[in-house]
Amino acid sequence: MKRLSGLAALLLLVAGCTTFQPDEDFDVALVTVTSGDVQPWETTLVFTVRLQNARPQPVRLVGASHKIYLDGTKVGTGLSREAVTLPALSDLAQPVTVRISNFNLARKLHAASQTGRLSYEVRSTLYQASGGGIRASKSGTIDFSSLSVPPNGSTNGLPGR
Repeated sequence: MKRLSGLAALLLLVAGCTTFQPDEDFDVALVTVTSGDVQPWETTLVFTVRLQNARPQPVRLVGASHKIYLDGTKVGTGLSREAVTLPALSDLAQPVTVRISNFNLARKLHAASQTGRLSYEVRSTLYQASGGGIRASKSGTIDFSSLSVPPNGSTNGLPGR
């Protein structure tokens, strides 16, 4: 009996993992980041997220959830309830507000200042008007040694690979 329940649990785990696989026809990427409101405990950042649809038909979205990770640690989640149509074989950019703990952000930036690099990842769930969610994710690395700061000191882009 114990062996049967262990097998059932393993099958449920495998089935659960397959529902979280990214959709190959969708891609998500961080394009830019700008700072918003800065408070003592948290900072508001506005990420521009590019959504790409590789399907030959448009997809109507009613919202999205974007989890942002820096060096493997989740630093915030951006939510959007904006209804948009993602055209067939096309993409669109969408601004997403994320509130990040100043403590987590400072820790990650300090570590990045030591190595000159910062890895990032965005994990998104796009909610369809027809029901269900589409999963997409993208990761990369920002190499600070390759950044060139404009004369005015503005760095509102998110360069990386």
